[in-house]
Amino acid sequence: MADLPSPLIDILSAESFAEEHLPGSVNICVYEIVFIDKIRAAFTDPNTSLTVYGLNDTTLETKVAVEKLAAAGYRHIQILPGGLEGWKAKGGKVERGAPIQLPSGRFEIDQAASIVEWMGSNLFNHHLGTVKLGSGSVLIKDGQSIGRWPLEHRHDQPPVHGHS
Repeated sequence: MADLPSPLIDILSAESFAEEHLPGSVNICVYEIVFIDKIRAAFTDPNTSLTVYGLNDTTLETKVAVEKLAAAGYRHIQILPGGLEGWKAKGGKVERGAPIQLPSGRFEIDQAASIVEWMGSNLFNHHLGTVKLGSGSVLIKDGQSIGRWPLEHRHDQPPVHGHS
């Protein structure tokens, strides 16, 4: 088998990476809000040649990753043909078991994409609503928020009577 390129980025979930991944790859999930932040932290030079892989050639994660990377200024992006499944079908070896790294750091809030939905109930009613996050940032340590989230608008929905 041919050698794998380096750096090689597994863009699937942390759980998928822990189950199996290509040797020498690093996991940066394309569907995390902080995908580009993590890419920039790991690969500061946008001229670095990056190779990404997803599950296979029919899933969309590699297309999404290439679009996000290009929009962030990365110029040399390759896709590993066949992805994880293609590599295994050709007899390529995979590694298993990797620690799941929970995010830590200060993350800026994307107000357009950040809405919290809530649900509550008492003996007679169910209540639903949404809360938009205000501007600012959120401090996360080991996957848990620290402190308060800035709230901006509250859109309550009328109570729903009955039990679900």
